[in-house]
Amino acid sequence: MNYFESTLRLRISSYDLYRIHQHLDYFIQEQCKAKLPYSFSIQPGTGNDTYILSRTAQAVGVPGEVKKSVYFSEGQEVTITGTIAAVRREVLNGRKRETCPPSEELPDFVKYRLDRAGLTPHHVGVNK
Repeated sequence: MNYFESTLRLRISSYDLYRIHQHLDYFIQEQCKAKLPYSFSIQPGTGNDTYILSRTAQAVGVPGEVKKSVYFSEGQEVTITGTIAAVRREVLNGRKRETCPPSEELPDFVKYRLDRAGLTPHHVGVNK
């Protein structure tokens, strides 16, 4: 699997995740003129700025961007750390509702969602 890594600095506080995500999404779309899948990691900077490590499937074309590769073999175990929206869609009284499962059901809910995505989880740790 090939991917591209780049480091950016935004003058936004590292606690303002929504604005960081908005700016990063807009920046990647403007640079590539297309909507690309990407992932990012946030590191607090000095003061009110944030360092962002971003990974994309295509080159964005920013200075300092590096092409990297990783190879997997069949049956290899991979650790994935991420965020999943734990929202259950239900119909209550004829109206569609989105609810969060109770905390004791979250590990089973996450395993079910990962199974549906084609992943076989050996361990699921849930932070509430």
